[in-house]
Formats: sequence, C-alpha cells, structure tokens
Amino acid sequence: MLLAVDVGNTQTVFGLFDGAELTEHWRIATERHRSGDELGAQYKGFLDLGRVDGISLASTVPQLSRSYQEFAARYTDAELLELGPGVKTGIVVRYDDPREIGPDRVANAVAAADRYGPPCIVVDFGTSTNFDVVSADGSTSAACSRRGSRSRWTPSSNEPRACARSTSSSRRA
Repeated sequence: MLLAVDVGNTQTVFGLFDGAELTEHWRIATERHRSGDELGAQYKGFLDLGRVDGISLASTVPQLSRSYQEFAARYTDAELLELGPGVKTGIVVRYDDPREIGPDRVANAVAAADRYGPPCIVVDFGTSTNFDVVSADGSTSAACSRRGSRSRWTPSSNEPRACARSTSSSRRA
C-alpha cells in the first residue's frame, strides 16, 4: 500500500492507495513541531503501518521534512519519496522560479494530467485557492493564488493573465 501525505500549512491530508485506488483517507491539523516519533504514534492510530510499502510526501512545511524521514525510517519498512525540486514528475514547471511552486501544486498538476489528460486547469481550495494550468504539451504554470478577497497574479513569461485584483469579489480578467 502507498501512503500518500499532503502536508499543508493548515491541514495534513493523507490516504492509502492500493494500486490506483484510494482505499482510505484522513484529514488532521498540521503541527509544525511534530517529531518523527510523534508522527509514528499519530499515524499508528489511523492505519496499520506494516501494510505500507511506500510513502509519497508533498510538504509545504519544510520543518516537517526531517520528521517524516525519521518516521518512515523508524516506523515503516517503506521507502519515502519526497516531492520537491529535482524529482522527475513528467511535468515541466514553467514559472520564473520553479522552487516557489509548492510540491502540493506540482502533485495536483501531475494527478490532473494523468486522470484527465492535458490541457486542464487545476483548482485547489486549500488555505489559499490556487489555480494552475497544465498546457497541451504537459507543462504547467501557476496561474493565480487567492487568499480571502485578494488575488495575486504569478505569470510565466508566455501565459495570459488569468486573475485580476479584486477587493470585493473574484472576477475573470
């Protein structure tokens, strides 16, 4: 079984995959100070760690990366793959500084391209609402991030404007 973990700034979502099928999933609060042992105790309460033969981690909380490495080494016999710069995903990130795109957004683009095929638009309603575009050639660029009633346009050099600033409601530009 694959344990897929998405560590966000506010919540951590994780689930078990049997092949391509998501069999179970959970949502918990993200706590930046957790140690590997605390993660082990916490995850044992949700699932049988002996069934886990792989762990995929996408974390926007760098402080927890080492804790997840310790958790995987001590509590499972599974290999940990942490999504980040340098990991080959099949998606080319077209963004001025690709390191600024969180691994959660790359994972979303990979999943959308795999499930629906490019081109597609990914909308993630997390702490902020993120819109990402996967082009017909399978590349992606961050289109827009929204927090509350403000939007931030983060274009690559060849993308059309996707979001406009608005102080009262969202609108298309």
